[in-house]
Amino acid sequence: MPVASLMVPAQRVPQLIAKALRQQLLPRPTLSAPLLGKRKIKCLTLNVLASPVPFNRMEDQRLRCLLGQIKEERYDVVAFQELAERHWYGVKRKKEYINFVHSLRDLGYVHHVAGPAPRLGAPLDGGTAIFSRHPIVSSSLHPWERQVSWDSFASKGVVQALLEVAPPPEVVEEVEAQAAQHLGFVPMLPEPAKLHVVTLHAQASHAGWQNTAGEDRYRRTRLEQMRQLTQVLREEAKDGEAVLAFGDFNFDARDLAELALHQSQFTAGTGRRSPPLDVIATTFNGDHPATFGLRDEFGNPLETFLTTKSLYATEQCLDHVYFWPAEPGAAGYQEQPVGALGLERVSSQGYVHSEPRCKLEICPYTGPPSRTGRRPTQVSDHYGWSVEFDLAWRLRWAVSPSSMEGHASSLPSAMFPRQRENWLPDDWLPREDPLHLRLRGILEDRPHCSSAWTARQTSSPLPSAVHALQRMWQWVQKSTHKPVLA
Repeated sequence: MPVASLMVPAQRVPQLIAKALRQQLLPRPTLSAPLLGKRKIKCLTLNVLASPVPFNRMEDQRLRCLLGQIKEERYDVVAFQELAERHWYGVKRKKEYINFVHSLRDLGYVHHVAGPAPRLGAPLDGGTAIFSRHPIVSSSLHPWERQVSWDSFASKGVVQALLEVAPPPEVVEEVEAQAAQHLGFVPMLPEPAKLHVVTLHAQASHAGWQNTAGEDRYRRTRLEQMRQLTQVLREEAKDGEAVLAFGDFNFDARDLAELALHQSQFTAGTGRRSPPLDVIATTFNGDHPATFGLRDEFGNPLETFLTTKSLYATEQCLDHVYFWPAEPGAAGYQEQPVGALGLERVSSQGYVHSEPRCKLEICPYTGPPSRTGRRPTQVSDHYGWSVEFDLAWRLRWAVSPSSMEGHASSLPSAMFPRQRENWLPDDWLPREDPLHLRLRGILEDRPHCSSAWTARQTSSPLPSAVHALQRMWQWVQKSTHKPVLA
């Protein structure tokens, strides 16, 4: 195409030709998907023993101590079991429940879901709840389809919540910095990370005078509940986002046979491509520390004030933590970048960046003693688990390979030529410019083309620059047989 047909000022001709040469001879500009930043998430699960059971003592004082630990640790999410609201009995304890919920709200846990609600045949609420500092965009309650013995009086089950966690301010600041470094490209704003949080309270194995059904029946019921859990996950987490499930599973993970039997019920059928990560086993190299009925170094029970005597020092791990990572296709799933720009499978949504790890939370009781002078050693008959992991955000550009056609890289070029001793006839294309280096390599390989570039500078450098670039442009057109300027 003749240069004259460009219909642009003469001063712009060298720049337009150089732009065409740059597109033809240099690699396409590439963009990276750097890690913008992370946000640490910390969750707590605990059976708080705030329900109508025989050894529920000093509930109000224990819950106040628990609030102190929550305030100090600043968890992002807290999940409770046996936090009964008491809909139709115990006016005083219902007031304590309301005060506890209001106190959590004052600490920043303004989003919560609790239940399941009482129903026919189960007059007590489920006592299972999730409190979050981050928005809950959807939630669901799933009462167990089958319960036996004392459990059947409460509407126990599964509570599910889909959380959205916003990126921290430094992530947004990094996006702005990247945009300033890559003029001409538009970064996408980071989107909140999404995470399904699931907590549950499964069928208990009652002991002593409370054992009315027998261990075999308790186990069969609990196995049915584990299968129901898979249905809940398949229905409520079908978007493929990551799932954190924890709570009082009520089977002893320290008994390897029980562990394998129960886990086999929810490792398949969830719609996930892989079984969950047993976070406790991963954290403790295959072990499952006890969360109930612990002993001291002399073999004596540590907790006797809130625990049934027949369960002293049984050392069971009844509270569990499981994690399913995001599935391929979910917005929170991160693959290694692929494709021409290396960006096609990078999501602007936050994602779980590290495997969750957990820590045993004793939650010691620090309040006053009871009227008899006794006091609990901890706020519940159970220990809890705190779970930590990182969320992260990567930079995604609002650009596809097809939309890159016609874009030049944002390399510097001067607007007007300046005279300087140079092997090129003008100085508007700097020596360090990749196009400068590429053209020099071409001329060294093809000496017959170099006459256009070795002309001496004249008093007006613009004509010689135009002439030189015209000659090189013609050579590129003949060599590639593809037009680069439309």
